[in-house]
Amino acid sequence: MRLSLLAATAALALAFGPSGAQAASPATVLVIGTQLSAVPSLDPAAINARTPSEVVSNLYDNLVMVKPDDLETIRPMLAESWAVSDDKRTITLTLRQGATFVSGNPVTAADAAWTIQRVIKMGQVGSTDIALWGFTKDNVDQLVQAKDDRTLVISLPQPVSTDLVLYSLAGASLGIVDKKTVLEHEQNGDLGQNWLKANSAGSGPYKLTQWRPNDLLLCDARPDYWGGAPGMKRVVMRHIPESGNMRLQIEAGDVDVGQYMANSDIEALKAKGAVIDPGPGLGFYYMALNTQDPDLAKPKVREAFQHILDWKPLAETTMNFNGFPWQSIIPKGMPGAPTGAPDGYQYDPELAKKVLQLTWIQAGEIASNNARYGFVFARRGVVPEAASSWFLSRAVGMSTALEWCFTGRVFDANEALARGLIRSVHAPDELLPAARALAREIADNAAPVSVALTRQLLWRMSGAGHPMLAHRADTNIVAHDVHA
Repeated sequence: MRLSLLAATAALALAFGPSGAQAASPATVLVIGTQLSAVPSLDPAAINARTPSEVVSNLYDNLVMVKPDDLETIRPMLAESWAVSDDKRTITLTLRQGATFVSGNPVTAADAAWTIQRVIKMGQVGSTDIALWGFTKDNVDQLVQAKDDRTLVISLPQPVSTDLVLYSLAGASLGIVDKKTVLEHEQNGDLGQNWLKANSAGSGPYKLTQWRPNDLLLCDARPDYWGGAPGMKRVVMRHIPESGNMRLQIEAGDVDVGQYMANSDIEALKAKGAVIDPGPGLGFYYMALNTQDPDLAKPKVREAFQHILDWKPLAETTMNFNGFPWQSIIPKGMPGAPTGAPDGYQYDPELAKKVLQLTWIQAGEIASNNARYGFVFARRGVVPEAASSWFLSRAVGMSTALEWCFTGRVFDANEALARGLIRSVHAPDELLPAARALAREIADNAAPVSVALTRQLLWRMSGAGHPMLAHRADTNIVAHDVHA
């Protein structure tokens, strides 16, 4: 399970304004300080992280695109238009004329089809998104085809939202590659993967001029780019992993834009007049809880975690330049994302205590694998009896409790185990031995009076308003035992 913490920023750019130090680089050259160790490859099909995506997105064009300030609108790029069939199972894209690769080869629908096929067949991290819609190594050649030089037809293997497919086509991993050029450098059927690690074959606004891993990346503008020549004639990305060093180079004017900097260095630059430009991204910082742990597997325990971390001060201090509070799996600005400020889980330690106090931690519920359960009250026109209405939501969470009570369906022991209602499932002939083994473990290792009093304490304290009440109760019991 993931507890969303702070939505990550895509880039934190810093530069001095007119009143600050002036960059030593020419006005048409942009020098970016970053961490190039985050760029293991320049092959679009092999990347999905932020820094390599920033590079690849300037070397390659996609069929469609979204703008950073408007993530909901799908816009034309290499495809100037597209149409969706009435049954929503086919997308036909028409490519623009005049777009060329760095090699001079024209961009065709065959290049676009081969790019998608290549990503799926390579099966690397870049395929994660587009593969969600049912494309596989076995079907992609038949489903993605070039009808002619300008017409690409994508048939969907399963009913899905065509908008989601188009969003996938806008990802950096599906930058269209020059099929002819890449195949000229293919080795042992690797689809050009080894060559593309350190070379480019795209149609983007920049061409790769020099790449020294963990040191330097240099790109030059393409004056013949179909979208118009870029304003910056050259972009230099330098590997500067140490934040303090980055700060000094920005102050000296050797670096125009800095990324991945420590808060203290950003604050120091801000005080000297630096312009801070946080660009919202699609990533998340989050807490992950190991649900293999029997306690952390319980929904109420995980719910309590949502109330014990004070998100707002964290966002204003440690994370103030790196993210903002967000409580949705959908990134801000994307279709379906919340439109207002987060108003779900709030910092409330007292509420967290109550949630934990009301969590039902099972102490020995076991069942046969042929056992059946059902909360069938609604099917009989009555409400759940008192024990069910009190225990059930505390044991399995409100969502599951409502589902079971609303539907009234009968389910097996495996579902009861998966949802947290019981602790283990056994074959019928093993059930009684398992119960006896558990009882024997308790009887052989625990004092009877302690077990009896512990049972009372746990039940009574499950509704206590403060842990001090439990402290008083157990103190009284211990004092009584010693006196006796």
